[in-house]
Amino acid sequence: EGIGFAIPVDMVRGVLHDIVENGRVIRGWIGIVPEDISDTEAQQLGLARGGVVVANLYAGPGQEAGLKPGDLLLSIDGTPVTSAEEANAQIAIRKPGSTLTLGDQRGSSQFDLKVRVVERPRMTE
Repeated sequence: EGIGFAIPVDMVRGVLHDIVENGRVIRGWIGIVPEDISDTEAQQLGLARGGVVVANLYAGPGQEAGLKPGDLLLSIDGTPVTSAEEANAQIAIRKPGSTLTLGDQRGSSQFDLKVRVVERPRMTE
């Protein structure tokens, strides 16, 4: 019957490669908490449209690059971002040490930010 969603083959290969090479899965991380927002919610925040907003930030590369809570993520390396899940997946597959370019909107200003990807820290509850 299936699990209800497709897992990209490249992601599976990457996970297997990480486990074989490193004994664990290595995920890219920039310290953002993305969240889907509707057009109505976006208007209340003073943004032109809905999409993916930076709901919160951990101390880390995203904050160091200048991201702020409330920023609208428009793209990652030129590819439009349409959901928080997609944003997380696109960041997770990046290798630590690489740099990605985020298309960002704050209020009516749109700009690009270069963000250094690090290994996702082990979160403790």
